[in-house]
Amino acid sequence: MSYAIFFVALAAAMAWKSYQRTRAPDNPCLRWLTRCLGCAAAAFPLSVQEGRQLVDGVFVAGTAKLLQDVLVLAMCLAILVFYLYSAGEGPAVRQRVRREIVVFAGVVTVVMTTALTSPHRAVLHSEFHDADMTAPQALTFYGGLGMYMLYALSAAGLRTFRYARMSRGPDAVGLWTVTAGLVGMVATTAARSLFMLLRAGGVTVSDGLTIATGWMLVFSTPVFVLGLIWPGLRAGYAAGRLRLEHRRVYHRLEPLWRLLSSAYPDMVLPGTGRGTAFRYARRVIECRDGLIRIGPRIGTGPPADAMEPRELARRLQRAADDIHSGNTDPSRTEPLAVTKHLRSEAEEIRHLVAVSEALRLLPAGTA
Repeated sequence: MSYAIFFVALAAAMAWKSYQRTRAPDNPCLRWLTRCLGCAAAAFPLSVQEGRQLVDGVFVAGTAKLLQDVLVLAMCLAILVFYLYSAGEGPAVRQRVRREIVVFAGVVTVVMTTALTSPHRAVLHSEFHDADMTAPQALTFYGGLGMYMLYALSAAGLRTFRYARMSRGPDAVGLWTVTAGLVGMVATTAARSLFMLLRAGGVTVSDGLTIATGWMLVFSTPVFVLGLIWPGLRAGYAAGRLRLEHRRVYHRLEPLWRLLSSAYPDMVLPGTGRGTAFRYARRVIECRDGLIRIGPRIGTGPPADAMEPRELARRLQRAADDIHSGNTDPSRTEPLAVTKHLRSEAEEIRHLVAVSEALRLLPAGTA
């Protein structure tokens, strides 16, 4: 279940970043971050037995293993290039990125060639814990993977640590989480590289140590990905809360809106739109306009925002009843000031909601 939850979260994050890319296609940081998440999302199903069996069944045995390793290398390249572009987009950075891509292509070529040309496909049919590291092909394959991952992840980890130290507040949480994930991945890769060299020299390494480093890598990768998607999670949470608040205010303003729109049907704005934000903004604007129009009819006294909501609700109900009965003689000579005493838009919205709630609570027939 935890694997499924992580994969769904990873796929959702990649979809969100892909959408952001359509809004900013020329942003290289966003482009490479999306590629990093895409590689992680594509590699993750290949790490479970069911995913490997499916891919190997369609192609040949060992395809899933090789594809997963290449995707992991591509993820390392993407996060490294992401941090390179985060420092600038000048000619020197672009030249460095091209060099990194060439190095990546060289490592992938060596790894794939070694795996595909090893006798009896021994590299593809084995795992790290049971591979014969005394064989040159296995040593080259796992050595190439380990050395490139150490290089890319270490470089990315140092930059992440530097940025995390300079950051404050909620933004630092994601950077420190990425740092923790990268530290775990670097430590695991370094340990496995050491084990590889020891086994190549004929030294036996405990299976428990090999399995422990494998589990450490399993846990470090989700931590790393969580740090990458943390800003998006925060933004999504904030957007969701705002959407819920807008929906709640929209419905709470309905009594006030119904009263004003029944008195002035032409105040309802033409056209339709989709989305909570549009409906919320439209209702607020219509309530403001309606209050200004009905203002001369609410009698003498302070401005609307200085009245108690219940008193203003009674006057509004009485004014609306007068309009419905055909009385066209306003009792004020000036329009109603809606926001004269309110210091912010949030205060104005709260005042409109309070008046609407007071209208909802008025007994039937009150005037």
